[in-house]
Amino acid sequence: PDGSQIIFMDRGEVFRINSDGTGRTKLTDSREPAFFPVYSPDGKQIAFVSDDGSEATIWTYNLAGTSAMQRLTLGGRNRFPIWTSDSQRVAFQSDRDGDLAIFWQPAGGVGTPERLTKPAPGEDKTKKGGPSRDRPCLFDVRRISASRTGSSCAPWPGRTSCVRPRGCRGSGSRAASAPG
Repeated sequence: PDGSQIIFMDRGEVFRINSDGTGRTKLTDSREPAFFPVYSPDGKQIAFVSDDGSEATIWTYNLAGTSAMQRLTLGGRNRFPIWTSDSQRVAFQSDRDGDLAIFWQPAGGVGTPERLTKPAPGEDKTKKGGPSRDRPCLFDVRRISASRTGSSCAPWPGRTSCVRPRGCRGSGSRAASAPG
C-alpha cells in the first residue's frame, strides 16, 4: 500500500519484493497454485486464492510472519478476494450455494460467510478492484442475454442504492461499493 513492496505471483506461488527489486521473499509453499494476491489496505496482510482443481480456497497471511496462513473459506470455488477499506473483512465471489454470488466474512476467519448478493439468471459478477478513497467499487454486475447486455446493481451492506463510483469504467456498468 505504501509502494515500498510489491506482491506478485510466479509459477503458482506468491512472493513479496521491495520496489527497488531487492528482498524477494516467497510467501506461499503449497501444492496448489496460488492466484489473485491482494494487500489489505492497512498493508499488514494479504489475501490470495489456492486452487486444487476441485475447490478454490481464499487464504489470509499476516505479513509480519507471526502466524501461519489462515484458511478463510471452506467449500466451493471462492475467488477474487477484495479487502474492505478498514482491512477487517474480505469480500469474494463464490459458487458455494450453486450460483456465483458475492460473500464477505471477517478476515480472521472466525464466523460464517455472509451472502451479499443473489444473482438473477444470466447475471455475472466480476471483480472490479479494491475499495479506496478514489475508487470504492468492488464488483461489476452485468446481465448478459442473447438479445441485450445491460447492468444492474449489487448493493453493498450499508448502501441503500448503488451508483457507478468515480473510477469505475465501463459503458453502462454499475458497481457495488463499500460503505463510506
